[in-house]
Amino acid sequence: EQGVFQNFPTYIVYTGFDLATAGVFMTFLSIAGCVGKLLSGYFIDRIGPRITYVVVNVLAACGLLLIVLFGANVAVLYIGGFFFGAALSSAPVCFTSAVSKYLGPAYFAALYSIAFLAKTVMDALAAVGGSAFGWDGALIVGAAFILVSAAFMLFGAKKSKELTKMEEDAVKELGERA
Repeated sequence: EQGVFQNFPTYIVYTGFDLATAGVFMTFLSIAGCVGKLLSGYFIDRIGPRITYVVVNVLAACGLLLIVLFGANVAVLYIGGFFFGAALSSAPVCFTSAVSKYLGPAYFAALYSIAFLAKTVMDALAAVGGSAFGWDGALIVGAAFILVSAAFMLFGAKKSKELTKMEEDAVKELGERA
């Protein structure tokens, strides 16, 4: 998402809007990010980080596809931008909560590093945008990475037996102390 975010001004200008519109759109993405971070915290508490992360990322990918398909319409640009921007800030909240809940803090740094490997690929979007794929193709690649990330969270974030045993032992120990 970060690679897409940092290349949006160029994409917006490429689409035919002026630089001022691109700047306003970036501000709008940041505002949507604030809303998304607050909402993701609420939903993480209600339905858990894994499902929240999946929903947020699917909405982000849909937002990008809306922009690619109908982004020349300013209303659609902002609707798609809202879904993408909301996910932009909420993904780290969901990710850190999911790692803590399902995998434990012992692997946090390694998992966070693996998750951000795709960022290096997305940082190269400027090069992809100038290639035969074009900017639309680059954003589709971004949407694909976002969906793959959601799939990994959906199918990969499961509590290990060791972590479950450690939690049960901790609960027993706290019960004995009380």
